[in-house]
Amino acid sequence: MNEEQRNRKRAYDLLWSKENRAKNPEAVRAKEREYQRLRRADPIIGARLRARDRAKKAGKRDEINAKKREWYHKDIDGTRRKAIAAYRKKYDSGDMSFRMAAAFNAARHRAKKRGLEFSITREEIGSPSSCAVTGIGFDMTRSFRDGNIFVPSLDRIDPALGYVRGNVRVVCHGYNLAKHTGTDADVLKLARGLVAKH
Repeated sequence: MNEEQRNRKRAYDLLWSKENRAKNPEAVRAKEREYQRLRRADPIIGARLRARDRAKKAGKRDEINAKKREWYHKDIDGTRRKAIAAYRKKYDSGDMSFRMAAAFNAARHRAKKRGLEFSITREEIGSPSSCAVTGIGFDMTRSFRDGNIFVPSLDRIDPALGYVRGNVRVVCHGYNLAKHTGTDADVLKLARGLVAKH
């Protein structure tokens, strides 16, 4: 097959593909997804495809991220609703590592917004099962929005400092709310007052 024949065949295949996709786009997409899934399941082919995809995306990272943001904010094809639903499902599953990743990302966002230093890593936080101050076990069955104050939260020991090594611990959200910009001594004074009163 010479170059001219190859070009003719390529043009014919492209035209056929466009016409077929126009007739039944959902069926074509489903077939393509299944084909890609099977290819990626093969360890050798899958590794080669992933390497190729990484190489293709490497030079277009900013462009890809901008497009993702646009799709998310405009909710194209329900992108935002799907992302929020997937996040909520995983959050409600009570997976501690996911909850801590969410807390870590939220803290990083707050630090950037408030101009605070942020130099901790996700690994430094770990995945504790109880509050570092009170010793109360975390309740992962509900979220803070549902009125659960025993979910994990990142606390800055010294509120004047940022999220730096040695200044961050994982506590109950309720303890973090009580402490706010105060100190552990302030919360202890409050607790003693409550105990004495009741």
